Amino acid sequence: NTLIRNALGELRIEYAAHRQERMFTALRPYLTPGIQLPSYAALAEQLSSSEGAIKVAVHRLRTRFRDVLRNEVAATVSSAREVDEELAHFRAVLSVDAAEGAR
Repeated sequence: NTLIRNALGELRIEYAAHRQERMFTALRPYLTPGIQLPSYAALAEQLSSSEGAIKVAVHRLRTRFRDVLRNEVAATVSSAREVDEELAHFRAVLSVDAAEGAR
């Protein structure tokens, strides 16, 4: 989906601006539902960080992604209600995709 690609692109730029491209690349899979992910401990070791720091980083990435995606959707619709409807639709589609991928 174009909106999701745009949101991910914006996040990539934000991380690059802070010289954290490697962090973004490592954390990016945690935005994809229904896939097998490395443990936080394994990722912490890979990034020479602590497991707690990785948990915080993933939480912040997910929160920021949600905000950026909301802004992307808001630019395409005319009301806050429509933003919420579009985001609900995305969640439903992603849930179905994740469930089908788990089969």
